[in-house]
Amino acid sequence: MFKRMHALAECSITLSVPFYDVDGLGIVWHGNYLKYCENARDALYDKCGCTSQVMAATGCIFPIVDLRLSYYKSLRYEDKAEIKAGLIDCETRLKVAYEISLHGDLCCSGYTVQAAVDRLTGRLQLEVPEVMQQLFAPAQQ
Repeated sequence: MFKRMHALAECSITLSVPFYDVDGLGIVWHGNYLKYCENARDALYDKCGCTSQVMAATGCIFPIVDLRLSYYKSLRYEDKAEIKAGLIDCETRLKVAYEISLHGDLCCSGYTVQAAVDRLTGRLQLEVPEVMQQLFAPAQQ
């Protein structure tokens, strides 16, 4: 799936582009691609058992600290897009790579990086909480 990176775990979702995500020309607004990636990332985390409840129970929040998206081909209203998410790192950060494609043609690719931040102190944590690393561990074998 991810040609340049080895994914520890992967998940794929399908999306039919809704009317409210397109502009007057029927093309998906660029910011919506990130929303599609977030949906795939949520599905990936759920697949690994790392639900939002598990993440909240760690006492940390997980803001996006870095992201990159590259656009190659526009999606349009009612296109049936495949969004793939692959976990690249889960020890010091949560790095997830994405590919959005239409009929096998790559439309967008990129990644997000989430850091663990203590909810009470606001301090950056140097590792992803152990319970989350353990949930992702089976994917690493």
